[in-house]
Amino acid sequence: MRTFSIVVIFCLVGWSNSQKCPARYRRFSPRHSFCLPPNPTCEIQRTGVSEQDKELILRLHNQFRSKVAMGNEHRSLGGSMPQAADMLQMVWDEELAAVAQKWTENCNWGHDCQECRAVENLLGQNLFIQDWTPCESHGCIQLSSEPNWRLAITFLGNIETQPVYKQGQPCSACPTNTQCSTTSEGANSFPGLCKMVDQNTAPAYPKSSRSLFLCGSMNNDNSNCEYEGEGHGQLKSVHSVGGNYRSIVLNGGQSINFTFVSPIVPRGSTSCLSVIFRKGPLDASRKDRSKFQANFKLGFGTVPPMDIDTKTTVFQTKFQKKLQWRMKTKLGFTFSVPRGAGKHVLDIGRIEAFDGSCS
Repeated sequence: MRTFSIVVIFCLVGWSNSQKCPARYRRFSPRHSFCLPPNPTCEIQRTGVSEQDKELILRLHNQFRSKVAMGNEHRSLGGSMPQAADMLQMVWDEELAAVAQKWTENCNWGHDCQECRAVENLLGQNLFIQDWTPCESHGCIQLSSEPNWRLAITFLGNIETQPVYKQGQPCSACPTNTQCSTTSEGANSFPGLCKMVDQNTAPAYPKSSRSLFLCGSMNNDNSNCEYEGEGHGQLKSVHSVGGNYRSIVLNGGQSINFTFVSPIVPRGSTSCLSVIFRKGPLDASRKDRSKFQANFKLGFGTVPPMDIDTKTTVFQTKFQKKLQWRMKTKLGFTFSVPRGAGKHVLDIGRIEAFDGSCS
């Protein structure tokens, strides 16, 4: 997945200041930003964002996005930015703000590590950009990327290899769970933006025409997600504002094997398997000793299991494998934890097989 994000030097107060690092952050990093104590050398004069400031921050971001969506941004390197058919209107996220608050209390004008700022979903950071003119390709799209809609100090990003947003008539391709912002909403109206109907439910997008199999977030069709499993426990569906995912926690000495009921039926001689996931111990100060494998059951012939590994605890891990056969294939996975290793977690954000090469 791609991450595009913004750092704004404003903070939110009112979140818990517990001295103990919550387990939901320890799993990502032993030095998670939420768990950092304030820097004693900082001379902080004032912290916090008033409701009025929060509304101003949201309004400025959505005004920039509306400007792009309506085709009124003319300062890009190529001239004018094209209209957006599916640009989302942003809302405020309290948890993101709380994590960012802790980071800014360290008075460090820079980036924390990607694991250090992780929450339930994918995050990233970048500096605030208002001028398109001097930008390079990655720096020019931070304010306009399509699935971004939860805002505090940082916000979520797009799908790797996909356009930043879909070009077309504004609001003509708004995802499910959104509606076009209208002028009748007064100051909260941002023409051309797709406004969330339920802010606690992720937007849902249709499958790509290349898709052969899809089980993942931001998609209404879960028919491919049915599986048959054996071993310890079951995958649990976790519903979140950034997209749903499947999760399981295993103790040392446990394993699970699961095979999806719906097969992959290639259209040609080449297809691609893509898996977005995160895994590791529940305490990130410990070494990841778990093993994750992809298994393939063909009509005839065999394919050895493929190890899927990661060097990070966040959803920025994307495994892709070129499949060079034209046979109906049952896709399965094995997740295992050796004895004595302690509890490990596997979260699967998206599994997709699509027609053609992985590039």
